[in-house]
Amino acid sequence: HFYLCSWERWVNLPTLPARCTATPVIHFLDPPVPTLLPPPTTAQGFSPSGGRCVDANARCSGIIATDGPNTGYCCYGTRKAPEPIPGGYSCYQSDGGPGGLYCVTTSARGCYESRGSPLSCPSGRSADGSDCVSSVTLRYTCPSGYSLHGTTCFDTYTASTITTSTQCNRASPATDGCQWCSAVSACLPGAAPCPASCLVTPQTTCTNIASTCQWCSAIGVCQKDSIGCFASCLVATADSSICDTSASCKYCTAIGVCQPNAGICYTTCLDATAESNVCEVSTACKYCESIGVCQPNNGACWPTCTPASDDPLSPNLCTTSVDCKWCPTLNYCTERTRDCHIVCTTLAPEEPGICGCLRYCGRAGVCHACRGERRCDWRPVCVVPGLVLCSCAEKKK
Repeated sequence: HFYLCSWERWVNLPTLPARCTATPVIHFLDPPVPTLLPPPTTAQGFSPSGGRCVDANARCSGIIATDGPNTGYCCYGTRKAPEPIPGGYSCYQSDGGPGGLYCVTTSARGCYESRGSPLSCPSGRSADGSDCVSSVTLRYTCPSGYSLHGTTCFDTYTASTITTSTQCNRASPATDGCQWCSAVSACLPGAAPCPASCLVTPQTTCTNIASTCQWCSAIGVCQKDSIGCFASCLVATADSSICDTSASCKYCTAIGVCQPNAGICYTTCLDATAESNVCEVSTACKYCESIGVCQPNNGACWPTCTPASDDPLSPNLCTTSVDCKWCPTLNYCTERTRDCHIVCTTLAPEEPGICGCLRYCGRAGVCHACRGERRCDWRPVCVVPGLVLCSCAEKKK
C-alpha cells in the first residue's frame, strides 16, 4: 500500500478568561499562529474572575465581617490597623488601639469608621462577600468556513503540494512519519527507505507524488524531469541504465542497442541489417546506405558491391547486404540485379576491375588472359582462394 503525505490544518481555541457579555466570542485566525482579535467590551461594573462575572464591592464598599461583634455588618469608611493584644486584636484606645469598629473576615481585619447593613444584589446575581456575582456560559464561534467541534475549529480543504524539505514535517499530525528524500526531492512515508534515484522509484510514487521524477509510460520507467521521457526503447539506447530498468525494454550488449522486450538482440552488426533503424541507433554499428548493410563502426561503407568482395566479413557481408550477392565460382561480390560470371572471359568486359585482380583464370590447364587487364586499386591482395593463378609462359612449358 502507498500512503500520500498531505497537509491538514486545524485551530485549537486558546483558553481565555470569561468575558462578561451575553455571548462571549473567541476570535482567531488561521495557523500556524492563531491570533486573537481585541476582546468584546466587558459589561458595565463587572469583571471576569474564576469563570464568573463579578460586580466588585456591590454590597459593601469595605468588608462584611464574618466573625466578632460586628458579624454580618458592612464595615466601611476609614480603616486603621488594630492593636495586637494577648489572645487577639483590639480597636479600643484603652488597649492602645486607634479606635473604631473591629471587623474581621477570613482574609482581612481592621478598625473601621462606620458600619451598616450590606446592600442586596440585583435579580439574577448572588451575594459573595462584598461582591455580587453571576455565572457565565462560554460560547465559541468559528470564522467563516470552519466548523466547531467541542472547542476546536476545523476546516477541510484540498491539501497543498509539498515541494520542499521544510514542508515535509511541518503540518503535524498530517505529516507525522514523513521523511524528505533528497535524491528524488519528494516527501514520502518514513516506513520505507528513500529511493536512491528516479529509476528505482515505484510507478505509484513516481506518478502521484511531487518530485524531480516523471513516469514515462512509453517505456515503463521513472525518469528525471531534467532528462525527459524517451519516446521508445531505441531512443533509450542513449542511456543503458534507463533501458535496463525499463519494464518494456532490454539492453542488447553485443551491438549496444536498447530493444523492446519482444525485439531481437542481434549478436553481430551484420545480423542487424534486417532492421536498419536498430543498426542506426546502435553504439557499435553503422548502417551503410550505399549497399544496404549494417557494418561495425570500424568497418568500411563500400560505395558499390564490387569493392565489398574483399571486405573481411565477406562473403557474409555481401550475402547479407540488401543490394548485393556473392558469386561463388569466381568469388566476388556484385549487385543482385546482375548475373554471376563463371569464367574470366565473360567477366572481363563487364568487370575489368575484378579481372585485373585475378590476372589469369585457370581452366583445364589452359591460361586465359583477361581482357582489359589493369591494376587493382581496391583489392590489397590479388589472390582469390580456390583459383589457380598462373602465367601463360608457365603453362606453355
